[in-house]
Amino acid sequence: MIKEYSQNRSNVIMNFSIKYCDTPKELLSSKGFEKVLSKYIKILEKKDASLLERLKKISDEDNLSVVLLRLFKLLLILDSSEIINLNNVKSRILKSSNDLIDFVEGFYNYWRSLERY
Repeated sequence: MIKEYSQNRSNVIMNFSIKYCDTPKELLSSKGFEKVLSKYIKILEKKDASLLERLKKISDEDNLSVVLLRLFKLLLILDSSEIINLNNVKSRILKSSNDLIDFVEGFYNYWRSLERY
């Protein structure tokens, strides 16, 4: 069976004939994005546990990847000030902007470090 996405330690294989994302919403809703995000969070548990602990403490949830994924989806359609008024958990994450920026930059650098095929 051909997968849309496969990842090992340093390689990612994406099959665009099975899944191709035309919009940011499709990308954030894809299994591949969810898996890369989850894998990055597992790496953070070993490398930068302090950042991860701060984000988990702010979010008050065990599954940080779900919280961040929902936040990223909300940021596609709403301004950060609207999210702050809308949702208490996500407003605490947005107000802790240095931690969020550190996370996003680290996540982006992690994605860039992977060999993509």
